[in-house]
Amino acid sequence: MKPLFVVTLAWLLAPVCRSGPAERAIVAAMKLSEQPNYSWSATFSDDARTYDVEGKTDRAGYTWMRLPMVKPIAQRLGREAEPQLEAVFLNSATFVVRTDRGWKTLKELPKRNWDWNDNFDPWPLAMAPRGNLSAAALSGLDPLGAATFPAPILVAPPPMPDADDRRPYSNAQFALSFPHDELSVIVSSYTSLQVDGDVASGTLSDLGAQLLLVRDGQDHINPLCAGGVFRMYLKGGLVTRYNLKLEGIVVVDRKKYHVHQESSTQVANVGATLVQVTDDIRRKLGP
Repeated sequence: MKPLFVVTLAWLLAPVCRSGPAERAIVAAMKLSEQPNYSWSATFSDDARTYDVEGKTDRAGYTWMRLPMVKPIAQRLGREAEPQLEAVFLNSATFVVRTDRGWKTLKELPKRNWDWNDNFDPWPLAMAPRGNLSAAALSGLDPLGAATFPAPILVAPPPMPDADDRRPYSNAQFALSFPHDELSVIVSSYTSLQVDGDVASGTLSDLGAQLLLVRDGQDHINPLCAGGVFRMYLKGGLVTRYNLKLEGIVVVDRKKYHVHQESSTQVANVGATLVQVTDDIRRKLGP
């Protein structure tokens, strides 16, 4: 997550004495960052496909994730490549992936050519831009069948591409992205916030939606503008589930694309998650 927002705990806790619904929702969102460990699962739908992401993280600094396969790693794995891959991250730039021959860093994976570039670039597929989301779609049920979202701020689509560029595009990214970071962006960038019982929903600023649409470290994807809506579900003083609908214009290889993405993230096993890291993984990831 790009560190453009800094939300201090003191700033968040100050309004708690007023015990307003909005303040309670904000604090509940931020409390996840204080937990020693947790697990999560998420389902994403974009213009090309639907895919799942799972993760476990703890304060020791290690994060295990199961993510959709991306082209650069699939090319190196060859016939070993599966629809998903497992990775253990120390940070966004330091990771190992599971192979049939054990855990490997990116540089340890096979190269098709002797001069293969080791700079990791999870190159996306070209996409087929479409018009703005319809009012009916934007007011429809979320992936788990809850109440409707408020309509987001829509962005203007780019010019239609040539016929050769009209292939479906997936916004799936190989990236370390934490739910507690996403929740921090949500509560520090909303432009409206409504709370109804244990459900908080609202709209995101352009910058906030950009940060959620393009993950940290994806230097080959440049977001130009974005809009979005969110819904957070509170339980026991924590946000245990949140949904996002995002839409934006991104530049990939000097071409503009209109991106749509929906996601539903579930947080679980807070304080009871164990990230198992072998000595070999520790050695490869370093201190």
